[in-house]
Amino acid sequence: ATPRRARALAVAAVRETFEETGILLAPDPVPEAWNRALHPHLDALDYVYRAVTPPGAPRRFNTRFFMADATHARGSIRSDGELEEIAFVPLEEARKLAALAVTSRVLAEVAHLVAAPPPPDPRRPMPVSRWLHGKRRVDIE
Repeated sequence: ATPRRARALAVAAVRETFEETGILLAPDPVPEAWNRALHPHLDALDYVYRAVTPPGAPRRFNTRFFMADATHARGSIRSDGELEEIAFVPLEEARKLAALAVTSRVLAEVAHLVAAPPPPDPRRPMPVSRWLHGKRRVDIE
């Protein structure tokens, strides 16, 4: 992705997380007038995975997954009603809770990156899970 597109995806991820959970990836302290002048802490965000739902699925998604160290999280967990339960849980517990196959794959990638962090590189190859001829495959892009 171009730098502009990458920034737009990261800002969208931060915004969606805040809207759905009340958690904001922001500098400390969050400015009092945050809704007018907040600049999300995008440097704390890592792009880890992309998944595309299979053709013919009732709802299709082309989803990017990001991670950030929880020390950069600001705010209090709250639900907007879209999600059933929101909580911080240790990574290994989250892996046991993963209900969808794609969630398991993403959390496995996160565990790998946490165990052996690669050097920062915006061009780092990313795994992408997609469907081709009825079979799921993971490619690197």
